[in-house]
Amino acid sequence: MLKENEVTQIIYRQMARNASTQLTFKWLKSDADTIMGLIPEIFRSAIVPDFGSFFCSDQQAAEWQEFLEEHKGMLPGCERSLTQGVETNTLCAAMRQQTAKGLLESFALAEC
Repeated sequence: MLKENEVTQIIYRQMARNASTQLTFKWLKSDADTIMGLIPEIFRSAIVPDFGSFFCSDQQAAEWQEFLEEHKGMLPGCERSLTQGVETNTLCAAMRQQTAKGLLESFALAEC
């Protein structure tokens, strides 16, 4: 049997790895109530929204937000954590886009 803090550590690690982010999100969606139920209620509203902070696109941020909106009943008071998580996703997506733009411009210059 896992300790309460081990559940969140495992989910964080799997969400942080690019190779397992989408699979972990799919797993969370498939049995959200059971998985959230493993996290103590007193911490759940702060912890669960943060799982989505590893997404780095506007589309993924929207999917994560929709997922949390569907499960708000288990996450009372999660609005601030949700807003912070979506902001993190949006900033990551913008930074990735700007970095990609700069890299492409650098590659174009290198071909000269």
